[in-house]
Amino acid sequence: DRKDRIDNLKKAFTGRMSFIVPGPGSNQITKYLYIPQINSSSVSSDLFDKVAEIVYSTERITKKTEQALIRNVLSAFLSIILLFLIAYAISRYVTRPVYQIIEDIEIIANGNYDHPIRRTKGFEFRRLETSIQKMVGRLKKDIISIKQRTDELHQELVNRQYAEQSLRAANHKLSLLGTITRHDLLNQISVVSSGFDLLEEDIPKNEQHNRIMSMIRDALNSIHDLILFTRIYEQMGVDKPVWHHMTRLIDEIMKNFSEQKCSVDDTTNGLEIYADPMFDRVLYNLIENSFRHGGTVTRIAFHVITENGIAVLTYSDNGRGIPGEDKEKIFARGYGTNTGLGLFLIREILSLTGIEIREIGKEGEGACFEIRIPEGKWRLHDASMESNGN
Repeated sequence: DRKDRIDNLKKAFTGRMSFIVPGPGSNQITKYLYIPQINSSSVSSDLFDKVAEIVYSTERITKKTEQALIRNVLSAFLSIILLFLIAYAISRYVTRPVYQIIEDIEIIANGNYDHPIRRTKGFEFRRLETSIQKMVGRLKKDIISIKQRTDELHQELVNRQYAEQSLRAANHKLSLLGTITRHDLLNQISVVSSGFDLLEEDIPKNEQHNRIMSMIRDALNSIHDLILFTRIYEQMGVDKPVWHHMTRLIDEIMKNFSEQKCSVDDTTNGLEIYADPMFDRVLYNLIENSFRHGGTVTRIAFHVITENGIAVLTYSDNGRGIPGEDKEKIFARGYGTNTGLGLFLIREILSLTGIEIREIGKEGEGACFEIRIPEGKWRLHDASMESNGN
């Protein structure tokens, strides 16, 4: 007898339903099965609705379930261990050659270029090994070539330093020789000039004697100018180029021509030129040539424009100008009515820093010299001029 049996029977019968409840013993369940009547013309007990009570034991099912769970857990655990071992073996198979190659590369990186890359398994690793071996071989050749070139450059540097020292010593000797020679020549010229002055007083004055005396006097002056020119020419290129501010330089040079009634039109707008320290001789000789050869010069002008990175500085005057056939000759040494060294010296000084000069004026309208200054050898402080290109 069970306390809840009557209630469960009534529940199944009245509700015409089947259901399961736990019990009555451990590892048991009870099923109440509703069985409806069977329609029949015969009189039988089967004509009544019935409820069957069936008790099942769950012990075997529980044991089977527990056994299955244990088997599944063990299988899962063994599978995990097996997968881990397989993964470890695969990773070792894959990474060991990589570590081996890394070790070989580190040995090579430490300077042992003859160390070979050890052979590994796998097609891809053999390709990698071959590629690295080729790279190391090429690197070794390049290092040997660089070392040889370094040794050659070192030897060349030593030779160049020795040559520079020898050149400095030779320049010093030449400079000293030139200084002594110029000093002695100037002394001798002074003696000759003094003697010539005394002799000139005792020679009878006539046309022929005057012409000869004038020739000798001009020759002495030319020799004197040539000696002074050698001193100037010797100084060219000795010192490093410096920046020259045009406006300040023009103002300073014009003080030497204060007796000239001449106006100066300066529109260089803060132009600075990177040139030999003797660049002031360029402007001085240009201005002197205007007053010496230009006739009545009352105006000189300095103007600058920029084009394609080049600064074009023009110097012009309102003198008589230069004939077309003489535009290039005037830069030759010895050309002209005086020593002929002024414009030759100008071109030589400018060429030291890659600056070009030419004469572009028209005869009768004044001289005009165009000075082309390459990029990097000029600069402007007037921003408005740079933006306008003038």
